[in-house]
Amino acid sequence: MKKLSGEVTLLGARLEETLREHQQDLARWEEEAERLRQEVERAKADCAAERTRKAELEGEELRDLQKTVSKLKGELATAKVDNVPRERDGVQATCSKDASVKSSEKKTHPREQEPGSNRDLPPEKLKEMQALRLRVEGLEQKCREQQEVMAAR
Repeated sequence: MKKLSGEVTLLGARLEETLREHQQDLARWEEEAERLRQEVERAKADCAAERTRKAELEGEELRDLQKTVSKLKGELATAKVDNVPRERDGVQATCSKDASVKSSEKKTHPREQEPGSNRDLPPEKLKEMQALRLRVEGLEQKCREQQEVMAAR
């Protein structure tokens, strides 16, 4: 009986030691889990801040693109307005010429066709207008794409 009592005491001590070890392991795991939870929260906050910064930069780029498009549209409109007097003078000259040709020839020849708005422009102005038009179209497309990206968020 003494032997049995000794074994029970020894087994009890072993159980208590194993229990303490398990409790220590559990405490370490809980600490690690808390540390990982905090790390996940920091990472989420960092990601949210990065998304916000990226959205702000895209908003700035979009505003810059819109300003550039407006500026280019203004330049294009100015280029067109600058050419209106030349076109008007060309049309008036053509009309005067047509009238004198009609009166002298009594409509024996067909009337000359009035020049189109682009044909009256010097070649360098045509190239400049076309380049501006293409740039505006490209910027408008980029602007639409940026707006679609912003709307998707």
